[in-house]
Amino acid sequence: MEMKTGQPTRTSIEPQASAIVNYSWEKWWLKFRVLVQMLDVAQKKLGGVRPAFAALRSMRRQYRQIFGEELILKVAKTDGRYFWRLGSPGFPSGASRRMHENEVNHIHPSG
Repeated sequence: MEMKTGQPTRTSIEPQASAIVNYSWEKWWLKFRVLVQMLDVAQKKLGGVRPAFAALRSMRRQYRQIFGEELILKVAKTDGRYFWRLGSPGFPSGASRRMHENEVNHIHPSG
């Protein structure tokens, strides 16, 4: 393939590593960390471990009703943050924590 002015050829583009997380232990660790963050947010909002676990169960049920799949199925890692759903903030970040706070507020608005 001939190179036009300023345009790279197909052979000059270097392949990039995939951002998809393929290791099951890394997905397990991510699920654990997300759960710990959600539990921390719920416990601070609701004032105890037992109500926090009840809120997490309720949120999980609601998630499955809406999306119909496991919580974290396919994960991409970019710049040290994990992404598993379009429109959701990367984890860990302040935005992901605020998203979890909003979910707890949605489940228990008066708590």
